Amino acid sequence: MISIVKDTKNQIINQGGVYFIHELINQKGIDKLINNNLPGRHPQAVYNDSDIILGLSYSIYSGAGFLEDLNFVRSQVNKPGVLELPSPDVIKYRSKQLAEQNVINTKGQGVIHYFNINTMLNQALIKLGTALNPQWKIQGQTLDYDNTIIVTTKGDSNRAYKDGCGYQPGIMFIGKYPVYIEGRNGNSPSIYQMKETLDRGIVSLEGEEVKIKYIRIDTAGYQGDVMKYLREKGIIYYIRGKDTESIRDLLQNDIKWEKGKLSKKVHVEYWDQPWYAPGKDSLDNPCRLILYRHKREPGENLDLFEGEYRYYSILTTDYDSTAIEVIKFYNQRGSAEQNFDRLKNDFNWSHPPFDTLAQNTVYLIFTAMAAVIYYWMLKSIGKYFKELDENTRIKRFILFFVNVSAKWIRQGRRNILKIYTTRPYEKLLADP
Repeated sequence: MISIVKDTKNQIINQGGVYFIHELINQKGIDKLINNNLPGRHPQAVYNDSDIILGLSYSIYSGAGFLEDLNFVRSQVNKPGVLELPSPDVIKYRSKQLAEQNVINTKGQGVIHYFNINTMLNQALIKLGTALNPQWKIQGQTLDYDNTIIVTTKGDSNRAYKDGCGYQPGIMFIGKYPVYIEGRNGNSPSIYQMKETLDRGIVSLEGEEVKIKYIRIDTAGYQGDVMKYLREKGIIYYIRGKDTESIRDLLQNDIKWEKGKLSKKVHVEYWDQPWYAPGKDSLDNPCRLILYRHKREPGENLDLFEGEYRYYSILTTDYDSTAIEVIKFYNQRGSAEQNFDRLKNDFNWSHPPFDTLAQNTVYLIFTAMAAVIYYWMLKSIGKYFKELDENTRIKRFILFFVNVSAKWIRQGRRNILKIYTTRPYEKLLADP
């Protein structure tokens, strides 16, 4: 049997790693960067914008799953003169101030589409990303665009085509980093006004001198105006083709397939020809079609139309790479689904806290900033903590870094953080 003695006088902090995170962020000047790129608060306000965004971030790094969990994190780590996190009410109030009015679009049969376009916060998100990744302004980057459904029954959420009610924001990524977020209600599918969303995101990125060379989009991008826009912008696109009648007709012909392999185990047959984007002006919108197939796994149910093969297609304006290189490059887009999993489960996108699309779009961008800072931190922390690397998930990060017992003591008129560990936290403070 375990005997318990409670000591309520001597407070031992379990999330001592938060103070080292705070120090790293201050050393990098991230707090100043955030404040310089937002309009600022009233001079009498207790918390500035960096306090609000970083306070929310620190609660996430400590394992908070809901906005209200910030109250518990505050009770553990707040230390006057060192670190003071704002309350959830402060974040709610600031989110309301920074929210932009929804843009309403209609499309036949009484369907109403709500978009939330927060240009200012997206610019702040991009500036943060470029400050921590200066190579974005030097080397051509690959954008991945996709939409995801955030299931919620908040006040103004609408029914999505699957998974019940929620929102369906459009997001651009560079690698794991979210760089542009546009709020959409659940009943607004990704194909609706995609060109306009892409234009807003790309123009915002170009405004911050981000060099965009490639973009990858799923079948929602199989639209003539989207493909024409990207071609005219000089961005090389890779778009998953739809199962259209024209491609079905190809399969009825005697196609001369060529053989290649994506890996040691995955062999494919492909057909590579000049093609045209869909739409009435298709002849003025040339591209390249790569149709490929591979055999189904043993025991897998046969498709009525495809038979023993699975068929895929990619449309691209990349005329320099081989067909196999194009297929491999597009398939790397699969990491976008992992990006959504991280945002939803690590950075609390699954729990939008507010009752409006406008405020929740602010929350999505705030937490995306937390993700951008987190991925940058892993590079520095991973130098000394061998269990952590650039792909570490939050749960593991908390276990091996945030959760360290600590206690504040007063010594020589200074606040001294005493940590109970043999792990190399002190090396982070010495790192230039």
